[in-house]
Amino acid sequence: MTSNNNVNKLAKNTIALYVQMFISMLIALYTSRILLNSLGVEDYGLYNVVGGVVAMITVITGGMATSTQRFLSFELGKEDKSNLKNIFSMCVTTHILIAAIFFVFAECIGVWFLNKYIQIPEGREIAANFVFQFSVLSVCFNMCVIPYSASVLSHERMNVYAAIGILDVVLKLIIALLISTSPIDKLIFYGGLLMLVVLMNFLIYFVYCHRNFEETRYHFYWDKKVFKSIFSFASWTIVGQGAMIGANQGTSILVNMFHTVRANAAMGVAAQVNSALSGLTSHFYIAYQPQITKAYSSRDYDYMSKLLLGASKLSFLLVFVVSIPILYNLDAILKIWLGGVPEDTSIFCFLFIISSMINALGNPFLTGVYATGSIKQLQLVSTGLYILDLVIIFVLFKIGFPAYWGPAAKVLIDIMLTTTRVLYAKKLLDFFSIRTYLKRVLLPLFVCVVFVVGIIFVSLQIGDSVVLQLIKTFLIFVLTLLFAYYVGLNKNERLMANNVLKSFTSRFKS
Repeated sequence: MTSNNNVNKLAKNTIALYVQMFISMLIALYTSRILLNSLGVEDYGLYNVVGGVVAMITVITGGMATSTQRFLSFELGKEDKSNLKNIFSMCVTTHILIAAIFFVFAECIGVWFLNKYIQIPEGREIAANFVFQFSVLSVCFNMCVIPYSASVLSHERMNVYAAIGILDVVLKLIIALLISTSPIDKLIFYGGLLMLVVLMNFLIYFVYCHRNFEETRYHFYWDKKVFKSIFSFASWTIVGQGAMIGANQGTSILVNMFHTVRANAAMGVAAQVNSALSGLTSHFYIAYQPQITKAYSSRDYDYMSKLLLGASKLSFLLVFVVSIPILYNLDAILKIWLGGVPEDTSIFCFLFIISSMINALGNPFLTGVYATGSIKQLQLVSTGLYILDLVIIFVLFKIGFPAYWGPAAKVLIDIMLTTTRVLYAKKLLDFFSIRTYLKRVLLPLFVCVVFVVGIIFVSLQIGDSVVLQLIKTFLIFVLTLLFAYYVGLNKNERLMANNVLKSFTSRFKS
């Protein structure tokens, strides 16, 4: 496939994922409101607590999904159909085995933990146990669907992936609307139907893959060496993801230990803003991840290098361009959104946004390292840095620093993590040049940031009426966009941006 075709496919896949993201987000927000009213505060809280006991396993499913997609994309890049069939069947066998182990563990330990340690309102014990069983089965179905959804992503059928995602949230909305008409206990009704949605997702992926991808016709295959490779890769991925989640949760706990609940509220608001911005790059990440892995396995190192550089730059600019108007009006936005704004929320938000930009730079190189399969050392270093993050925050809080120094320490660690990913990519990928990265990515981005910060500084010297503030925000946004396009992007990257815009326009017209 030519480079132009790859760029076009990447553009179309990106826009398909963003359309799905915005539709899903709007439906999910409305569903939460309906659900809270239909179930009531107590049952809604009970579902989240009981489901949360099982949801802890998502770090494992996430690691397995990353591992499976990497191995399938790698084999697709090599164009070895025979081995691809074996790898897929091996992945299915592995996921069935893990699902079975989880099921036994949940039934033996999970049920005991639920009934002994979880605070269940009196009279809701039966409903809580039903919800737990539905959640366990949902995790098992989710585990089994991973090889099939990974196949869809590896083949870059993002329109199918997006369509199934939209169908999923639409069905959940319908369920929320139907709760009030339930002939049985509302919580049991809701949990059971959610499990059926997960089962339906599995069946859709299974049928689609079976009809469209020859390698997904399962046959029992077991190779100890292949299993060891897949399981080792997944295990180290889980270690890295688990350390990241642990650091985030640990920071919240330390803020709670040394500061007030108000500080936790400020951090929670900032985390929501960060989550929304991270969603912008996560969908772009899904689009370019298979191409990076395929380029590596097919030894198309020139294209892989362009992908790493372009994805790093575009990911940063995506967050940067959206963040500028938010940062410029942060206090006003928070006041309109929340009404009463917890102290230091704007500082928390600023630091979290900076963190999002830094992570956007480094994520493509994490994918590049994943493509090689050699991830153990990087995950060990990353885990060490996450632990260092908590140690630094503990020491800062112990000697009396304010709560916002928690996310400030996170910014420092994120810089170290991004640097580590770039350097480790250089270690594993001989063709990758740090000098080229500095010249083609960091230098243009630095110029963009300095230019925009300069414009903002000048604008702050001008009056601050509401109308004038809106005009200034619009002009700053337009100038940021133009500067990012003409200075931040090179010719090939502008071509991709144009293709994304054309793809979006054609979908909108149709």
